[in-house]
Amino acid sequence: MKMKGLATFTALLLAACAPQAQREGQESSGRNSEATHGGMSMSVDPADPDRSFAAGMIPHHRDAVRMAEEQLRLGRDPELRAMAAKIIKDQQGEIDQLERWLAKPEHKGGKQ
Repeated sequence: MKMKGLATFTALLLAACAPQAQREGQESSGRNSEATHGGMSMSVDPADPDRSFAAGMIPHHRDAVRMAEEQLRLGRDPELRAMAAKIIKDQQGEIDQLERWLAKPEHKGGKQ
């Protein structure tokens, strides 16, 4: 593995494991609760937890897709390469689904 590729992969891995608010340079407000999973945190607005979930999962899935793309570009293990290809397909499908849900007029801002 080339050093530049290793550095890119490491940066993506660290970004995926950092809390979302930290990655975006934001602090979560006191009115939001935070869900933590595997080192990642997502602010959940109690007034609209469905929208918070959908909006928070998109960058999480995009990070997974980027990591899987790096695995396909640099990785050698056939099992992990197959897993990376599946992750890209599955996670991109979920991103599309979440974006469609968020685009519905009844889900654009505010409570449901």
